[in-house]
Amino acid sequence: MSAAKSKTAPAGDAETETPDETVAGDDNPDEIVTVYGATAERCTTLRSVSLSLVVGTGERNDGQLVLVPYVECELMEDDSDSDSEPPKPLTWILTLDNVAFLVEEFSTDLAGLVSPLANMAKGELKPARERLEYAVQCIARANEQLAAAGDGLRELLAES
Repeated sequence: MSAAKSKTAPAGDAETETPDETVAGDDNPDEIVTVYGATAERCTTLRSVSLSLVVGTGERNDGQLVLVPYVECELMEDDSDSDSEPPKPLTWILTLDNVAFLVEEFSTDLAGLVSPLANMAKGELKPARERLEYAVQCIARANEQLAAAGDGLRELLAES
């Protein structure tokens, strides 16, 4: 097993540090969690996610021309631990309905992870409270944004 060790701040803060570094301006050192082993070595923190609308045209089987909404997705890794070149963003162009499918799959899988985590947390060790609180805030904001996106798409359907 690897002896990798790193310190990470909540993902929203986009900070990952080696144990010898100091967190500049960090008012709460309890927000830093030191992790060890192979999982720490493989863990990636994203510092930004960007979705952009790209629209093309297509032709249905019946010859009707239609707008085809694509979404360019860009994920940028946090490179604060890197001594080498900054990482290149991971980018894809997906159809809008494929992005909706991806969001559904992420939310379904995330919901399925909560129960096993809760069972593990019944023991002596508990997850870092700050990180759980941040996750709850992110999920609440996502629910609001997804509801607004769903409303907008339903309005678009009603106009079509």
